[in-house]
Amino acid sequence: MTLPTSGTSGRPKRICCTAEDLGATVDFFHHGLALFVRPDDVVAIDFSGIHPESLGDLLVRALGRLGARPLLVPPGCNTVGLVDFLRQESPGVILGTPGRLLAAARLSAGEGGGLPWPRAALASAEALPPELEPELRRCWGCELFAHWGMTETGFGGAVECTCHTGQHLRETELLVEIVDPVTGVPLAPGLEGEIVVTTLRRRAMPLIRYRTGDLGRFLPGECACGSVLRRLAREVRRAVAGGGQQKGSS
Repeated sequence: MTLPTSGTSGRPKRICCTAEDLGATVDFFHHGLALFVRPDDVVAIDFSGIHPESLGDLLVRALGRLGARPLLVPPGCNTVGLVDFLRQESPGVILGTPGRLLAAARLSAGEGGGLPWPRAALASAEALPPELEPELRRCWGCELFAHWGMTETGFGGAVECTCHTGQHLRETELLVEIVDPVTGVPLAPGLEGEIVVTTLRRRAMPLIRYRTGDLGRFLPGECACGSVLRRLAREVRRAVAGGGQQKGSS
């Protein structure tokens, strides 16, 4: 099967994946979600899951392994509809884009709150605005987990652990480099550059030093959680062709 991508700038492209490739993504989602999803949780998924092998569908599969009950937010749901959905279903966890999470939290707070809102949220597919985490805490008392990835990486790329000191890279599947956007020379940890990805076990469409167009940096040292996986800083931005920078996918 193939998946359309809007994750990078430039010409539209299609990314090919085998069932084995997508199975590896489900494995990554399973282990990442297990950091904050409990077996009896109701989990709201605010990503498209209409089509087989879509992001929402893969998340449903991963959550099923954890014994959680995944609920897809109805397609075309606006912010008011999303808040109504959360009121009705009372999920313990929500997965969505930063912009949608921020808008829903503020709307619910503006209407008086008063319900047990999600205790944890995973934000992906866009850059994280700095006000998202404090607003989720203020409005919902919610813990935020960041995720970076794109369709080209089979969706999963890096996810934040409970220490919240960077996103652990999916190093069993991806070789990630941070390079100078102009020269392509690898940069030392702590320096921001373009994120370049080489797939290690991709069957259908291997990528070699694929330029993502995202700007990020490695964090030096080891995480307090004890993981040996390298960490990508939470802040990831999108490079703009022709000079300048803007916030991008995460």
